[in-house]
Amino acid sequence: MTFANCNPVIAALAFSFGGKHIAFTPYGPKWRMLGRIFVHEMQSDANLDAFYALRRNQVKKSFGGVYGKNGTAIDVGLLVFSTVINMTTNMFWGGTLEGDIGANINAQF
Repeated sequence: MTFANCNPVIAALAFSFGGKHIAFTPYGPKWRMLGRIFVHEMQSDANLDAFYALRRNQVKKSFGGVYGKNGTAIDVGLLVFSTVINMTTNMFWGGTLEGDIGANINAQF
């Protein structure tokens, strides 16, 4: 409900099929229906189980770098944030943003 009933910017209209995405649908019966569909289809046990290996590998990869930084300060918030972003992009698009591009995007947020 964060973005419900707010005017989306042009970029948001482009990626949300003209504002018909759940994030920009005004709160009401249609928004509740889209929410139910999202929970039922995207967050079902079978769907989450299917992505278990992807999530596990991404967490191992992200937190595996912590062992190599023994004795140095680690920004845990950034580590968790980038892990969640990488898990999400990996589940949706089959890959993550690596290298300078991924670091720049994480730094912007």
